[in-house]
Amino acid sequence: MSSTVILAFDAYGTLLSPSTITNTLAAHVNPAKAPSIASEWRRLQLEYTFRLTSMGKYKPFHTLTRAALTHALATHNTPLDTQSTNAIMHAYTTTALAPFPDVVPGLKDLETYQQSQHSTSPPIKAVIFTNGTREMISTALHSTPALTPFLSTLFHPSNTKKYKPAPDVYLHLAQQTGKTTRAQMADVWLVSGNAFDVVGAKAVGMRACWVDREGDGWVDGLGFCVGGEGGDGDGADGDGADGIGVDGNGDGNGDGRPDVVVRGVDGVLDAVLGYLRGTGTARVVVG
Repeated sequence: MSSTVILAFDAYGTLLSPSTITNTLAAHVNPAKAPSIASEWRRLQLEYTFRLTSMGKYKPFHTLTRAALTHALATHNTPLDTQSTNAIMHAYTTTALAPFPDVVPGLKDLETYQQSQHSTSPPIKAVIFTNGTREMISTALHSTPALTPFLSTLFHPSNTKKYKPAPDVYLHLAQQTGKTTRAQMADVWLVSGNAFDVVGAKAVGMRACWVDREGDGWVDGLGFCVGGEGGDGDGADGDGADGIGVDGNGDGNGDGRPDVVVRGVDGVLDAVLGYLRGTGTARVVVG
Protein backbone atom coordinates (compact mmCIF):
# COMPACT_ATOMS: atom_id res chain seq x y z
CA MET A 1 0.00 0.00 0.00
CA SER A 2 1.26 3.49 -0.83
CA SER A 3 2.35 5.67 2.06
CA THR A 4 -0.01 8.44 3.10
CA VAL A 5 0.50 11.74 1.30
CA ILE A 6 0.11 14.85 3.44
CA LEU A 7 -1.37 17.92 1.75
CA ALA A 8 -0.55 20.84 4.04
CA PHE A 9 -2.62 23.85 2.99
CA ASP A 10 -1.41 27.30 3.94
CA ALA A 11 -4.27 29.50 5.15
CA TYR A 12 -3.62 33.20 4.50
CA GLY A 13 -3.09 33.83 0.81
CA THR A 14 -3.97 30.25 -0.15
CA LEU A 15 -7.32 29.32 1.39
CA LEU A 16 -8.31 32.76 2.72
CA SER A 17 -7.94 35.99 0.75
CA PRO A 18 -6.31 38.73 2.86
CA SER A 19 -7.53 41.38 0.40
CA THR A 20 -11.18 40.73 1.33
CA ILE A 21 -10.60 42.75 4.51
CA THR A 22 -10.78 45.82 2.24
CA ASN A 23 -14.56 46.17 2.62
CA THR A 24 -14.24 46.21 6.39
CA LEU A 25 -11.49 48.81 6.24
CA ALA A 26 -13.59 50.97 3.95
CA ALA A 27 -16.19 51.30 6.70
CA HIS A 28 -13.61 52.93 8.99
CA VAL A 29 -11.23 54.81 6.67
CA ASN A 30 -11.40 56.75 3.42
CA PRO A 31 -12.67 54.07 1.00
CA ALA A 32 -10.19 55.23 -1.63
CA LYS A 33 -7.35 54.35 0.73
CA ALA A 34 -8.74 50.99 1.85
CA PRO A 35 -7.15 48.79 -0.88
CA SER A 36 -3.67 50.20 -0.37
CA ILE A 37 -3.98 49.98 3.41
CA ALA A 38 -5.05 46.34 3.11
CA SER A 39 -2.09 45.57 0.86
CA GLU A 40 0.38 47.33 3.16
CA TRP A 41 -1.13 45.62 6.19
CA ARG A 42 -0.50 42.19 4.65
CA ARG A 43 3.04 43.12 3.62
CA LEU A 44 3.90 44.35 7.11
CA GLN A 45 2.25 41.34 8.74
CA LEU A 46 4.66 39.05 6.87
CA GLU A 47 7.62 41.38 7.38
CA TYR A 48 7.06 41.32 11.14
CA THR A 49 7.13 37.50 11.18
CA PHE A 50 10.39 37.47 9.20
CA ARG A 51 12.01 40.08 11.43
CA LEU A 52 10.98 38.45 14.70
CA THR A 53 12.19 35.02 13.64
CA SER A 54 15.53 36.42 12.45
CA MET A 55 15.94 38.07 15.87
CA GLY A 56 15.09 34.87 17.73
CA LYS A 57 11.95 36.46 19.17
CA TYR A 58 8.32 35.36 19.11
CA LYS A 59 4.94 37.02 19.54
CA PRO A 60 1.56 35.47 18.65
CA PHE A 61 0.33 36.12 15.12
CA HIS A 62 -2.68 38.04 16.41
CA THR A 63 -0.35 40.50 18.17
CA LEU A 64 1.73 40.98 15.03
CA THR A 65 -1.37 41.40 12.89
CA ARG A 66 -2.66 44.20 15.10
CA ALA A 67 0.75 45.90 15.17
CA ALA A 68 0.97 45.68 11.38
CA LEU A 69 -2.48 47.24 11.05
CA THR A 70 -1.46 50.18 13.24
CA HIS A 71 1.72 50.59 11.17
CA ALA A 72 -0.18 50.47 7.86
CA LEU A 73 -2.70 53.06 9.07
CA ALA A 74 0.10 55.36 10.21
CA THR A 75 1.87 54.99 6.86
CA HIS A 76 -1.31 56.23 5.18
CA ASN A 77 -1.79 59.03 7.74
CA THR A 78 -5.03 57.40 8.86
CA PRO A 79 -4.99 56.96 12.65
CA LEU A 80 -7.97 55.21 14.21
CA ASP A 81 -9.28 55.06 17.75
CA THR A 82 -9.15 51.86 19.77
CA GLN A 83 -12.80 51.04 19.12
CA SER A 84 -12.37 51.12 15.34
CA THR A 85 -9.13 49.16 15.50
CA ASN A 86 -10.81 46.53 17.66
CA ALA A 87 -13.69 46.29 15.21
CA ILE A 88 -11.35 45.72 12.26
CA MET A 89 -9.37 43.09 14.15
CA HIS A 90 -12.56 41.34 15.21
CA ALA A 91 -13.70 41.21 11.60
CA TYR A 92 -10.29 39.91 10.49
CA THR A 93 -10.55 36.95 12.82
CA THR A 94 -14.23 36.15 12.20
CA THR A 95 -16.01 36.68 8.89
CA ALA A 96 -14.11 39.33 6.92
CA LEU A 97 -11.59 37.01 5.25
CA ALA A 98 -13.40 35.04 2.58
CA PRO A 99 -12.02 31.94 0.88
CA PHE A 100 -10.88 32.30 -2.71
CA PRO A 101 -13.58 31.12 -5.18
CA ASP A 102 -11.55 28.03 -6.15
CA VAL A 103 -11.11 26.79 -2.57
CA VAL A 104 -14.45 25.13 -1.78
CA PRO A 105 -14.66 23.23 -5.12
CA GLY A 106 -11.09 22.04 -4.65
CA LEU A 107 -11.68 20.79 -1.13
CA LYS A 108 -14.89 19.05 -2.18
CA ASP A 109 -12.92 17.22 -4.88
CA LEU A 110 -10.44 16.16 -2.25
CA GLU A 111 -13.19 14.97 0.08
CA THR A 112 -14.72 12.91 -2.74
CA TYR A 113 -11.33 11.36 -3.49
CA GLN A 114 -10.79 10.46 0.16
CA GLN A 115 -14.19 8.79 0.37
CA SER A 116 -13.86 6.79 -2.84
CA GLN A 117 -10.14 5.98 -3.00
CA HIS A 118 -9.12 2.35 -3.58
CA SER A 119 -5.97 0.30 -3.02
CA THR A 120 -4.21 1.59 -6.14
CA SER A 121 -4.59 5.24 -5.11
CA PRO A 122 -2.29 6.88 -2.57
CA PRO A 123 -4.07 7.79 0.68
CA ILE A 124 -4.20 11.55 1.19
CA LYS A 125 -4.56 13.42 4.46
CA ALA A 126 -5.24 17.14 4.32
CA VAL A 127 -4.20 19.54 7.07
CA ILE A 128 -3.97 23.28 7.56
CA PHE A 129 -0.46 24.64 8.10
CA THR A 130 -0.46 28.30 9.03
CA ASN A 131 1.29 31.10 10.88
CA GLY A 132 -2.03 32.02 12.45
CA THR A 133 -3.09 31.03 15.93
CA ARG A 134 -5.65 28.26 16.42
CA GLU A 135 -8.19 30.81 17.66
CA MET A 136 -7.76 33.05 14.60
CA ILE A 137 -7.99 30.25 12.06
CA SER A 138 -10.77 28.30 13.77
CA THR A 139 -13.02 31.34 14.00
CA ALA A 140 -12.36 32.38 10.39
CA LEU A 141 -12.92 28.90 8.96
CA HIS A 142 -16.16 28.35 10.84
CA SER A 143 -17.75 30.93 8.55
CA THR A 144 -17.21 28.55 5.61
CA PRO A 145 -18.71 25.11 6.39
CA ALA A 146 -16.66 23.34 3.70
CA LEU A 147 -13.49 24.27 5.58
CA THR A 148 -14.53 23.17 9.07
CA PRO A 149 -13.39 19.52 8.68
CA PHE A 150 -9.82 20.87 8.70
CA LEU A 151 -10.13 22.33 12.18
CA SER A 152 -9.05 19.08 13.86
CA THR A 153 -5.86 18.97 11.78
CA LEU A 154 -4.37 22.42 12.23
CA PHE A 155 -0.63 23.06 12.60
CA HIS A 156 0.74 26.46 13.63
CA PRO A 157 4.12 27.69 14.91
CA SER A 158 3.33 28.23 18.59
CA ASN A 159 5.31 25.13 19.60
CA THR A 160 8.43 26.18 17.69
CA LYS A 161 8.18 29.89 18.56
CA LYS A 162 9.21 30.65 14.99
CA TYR A 163 7.44 31.57 11.77
CA LYS A 164 7.65 30.34 8.21
CA PRO A 165 10.01 29.94 6.43
CA ALA A 166 12.15 28.88 9.42
CA PRO A 167 13.10 25.19 8.89
CA ASP A 168 11.93 24.19 12.38
CA VAL A 169 8.35 25.10 11.48
CA TYR A 170 8.29 22.68 8.52
CA LEU A 171 10.18 19.98 10.41
CA HIS A 172 7.63 20.19 13.23
CA LEU A 173 4.84 19.63 10.72
CA ALA A 174 6.65 16.59 9.29
CA GLN A 175 7.25 15.09 12.71
CA GLN A 176 3.68 15.65 13.85
CA THR A 177 2.34 13.90 10.75
CA GLY A 178 4.63 10.90 11.22
CA LYS A 179 7.11 11.78 8.49
CA THR A 180 10.31 11.48 10.47
CA THR A 181 12.89 10.33 7.89
CA ARG A 182 14.39 12.07 4.89
CA ALA A 183 12.64 9.68 2.49
CA GLN A 184 9.27 10.27 4.17
CA MET A 185 9.71 14.02 3.86
CA ALA A 186 8.83 13.77 0.18
CA ASP A 187 5.37 12.52 1.21
CA VAL A 188 4.60 15.96 2.64
CA TRP A 189 3.25 18.45 0.10
CA LEU A 190 2.97 22.12 1.00
CA VAL A 191 0.15 23.85 -0.88
CA SER A 192 0.67 27.59 -0.81
CA GLY A 193 0.12 30.76 -2.77
CA ASN A 194 3.15 32.34 -1.10
CA ALA A 195 6.48 31.88 -2.89
CA PHE A 196 8.54 32.30 0.30
CA ASP A 197 6.54 29.43 1.83
CA VAL A 198 7.21 27.17 -1.16
CA VAL A 199 10.96 27.81 -1.00
CA GLY A 200 10.95 27.16 2.75
CA ALA A 201 9.26 23.80 2.31
CA LYS A 202 11.51 22.76 -0.53
CA ALA A 203 14.60 23.70 1.50
CA VAL A 204 13.84 20.93 4.00
CA GLY A 205 12.98 18.31 1.38
CA MET A 206 9.21 18.62 1.14
CA ARG A 207 7.28 18.67 -2.12
CA ALA A 208 5.42 21.86 -2.98
CA CYS A 209 2.40 22.88 -5.01
CA TRP A 210 2.38 26.59 -5.74
CA VAL A 211 -0.99 28.29 -6.28
CA ASP A 212 -0.27 30.91 -8.95
CA ARG A 213 -3.67 32.60 -9.23
CA GLU A 214 -2.34 35.55 -11.20
CA GLY A 215 -0.66 33.29 -13.75
CA ASP A 216 2.53 35.34 -13.64
CA GLY A 217 4.85 32.34 -13.43
CA TRP A 218 7.65 31.67 -10.97
CA VAL A 219 10.02 34.61 -10.51
CA ASP A 220 11.33 34.12 -6.94
CA GLY A 221 15.11 34.11 -7.31
CA LEU A 222 15.75 32.07 -4.17
CA GLY A 223 13.86 29.22 -5.78
CA PHE A 224 16.72 28.79 -8.21
CA CYS A 225 19.47 28.67 -5.60
CA VAL A 226 18.03 27.06 -2.47
CA GLY A 227 18.40 23.29 -2.44
CA GLY A 228 16.18 20.55 -1.15
CA GLU A 229 16.87 17.25 0.56
CA GLY A 230 20.23 15.52 0.65
CA GLY A 231 23.41 16.68 -1.02
CA ASP A 232 26.62 18.38 0.02
CA GLY A 233 25.20 21.81 0.79
CA ASP A 234 26.83 24.36 2.97
CA GLY A 235 24.06 24.12 5.55
CA ALA A 236 23.05 21.45 8.02
CA ASP A 237 22.63 18.05 6.39
CA GLY A 238 20.39 16.49 8.99
CA ASP A 239 20.88 13.88 11.67
CA GLY A 240 22.52 11.16 9.64
CA ALA A 241 21.36 8.97 6.78
CA ASP A 242 17.76 8.86 7.94
CA GLY A 243 17.54 12.29 9.52
CA ILE A 244 15.74 15.32 8.16
CA GLY A 245 17.93 18.34 7.59
CA VAL A 246 18.40 21.40 5.46
CA ASP A 247 20.58 21.40 2.38
CA GLY A 248 22.62 24.57 2.09
CA ASN A 249 23.04 25.56 -1.54
CA GLY A 250 21.02 23.40 -3.85
CA ASP A 251 23.59 20.73 -4.62
CA GLY A 252 21.15 18.04 -3.50
CA ASN A 253 18.30 16.29 -5.28
CA GLY A 254 16.21 19.35 -6.08
CA ASP A 255 15.88 23.11 -5.96
CA GLY A 256 13.60 25.59 -4.27
CA ARG A 257 11.01 25.86 -7.03
CA PRO A 258 7.58 24.19 -6.79
CA ASP A 259 7.10 20.65 -8.06
CA VAL A 260 3.72 21.54 -9.53
CA VAL A 261 1.98 24.84 -10.27
CA VAL A 262 -1.80 25.36 -10.32
CA ARG A 263 -4.07 28.34 -10.90
CA GLY A 264 -6.31 27.52 -7.92
CA VAL A 265 -6.96 25.05 -5.12
CA ASP A 266 -9.39 23.28 -7.44
CA GLY A 267 -6.38 22.11 -9.46
CA VAL A 268 -4.31 20.77 -6.57
CA LEU A 269 -5.60 17.19 -6.41
CA ASP A 270 -5.18 16.49 -10.13
CA ALA A 271 -1.75 18.10 -10.21
CA VAL A 272 -0.39 16.19 -7.22
CA LEU A 273 -1.85 12.86 -8.37
CA GLY A 274 -0.49 13.47 -11.85
CA TYR A 275 2.96 14.07 -10.41
CA LEU A 276 2.82 10.97 -8.21
CA ARG A 277 1.60 8.75 -11.03
CA GLY A 278 4.12 10.08 -13.53
CA THR A 279 7.88 10.20 -13.52
CA GLY A 280 8.07 12.77 -10.76
CA THR A 281 10.54 14.88 -12.71
CA ALA A 282 8.49 17.43 -14.64
CA ARG A 283 6.77 20.50 -13.25
CA VAL A 284 3.09 20.36 -14.03
CA VAL A 285 0.84 23.35 -14.56
CA VAL A 286 -2.92 22.84 -14.14
CA GLY A 287 -5.54 25.44 -15.03
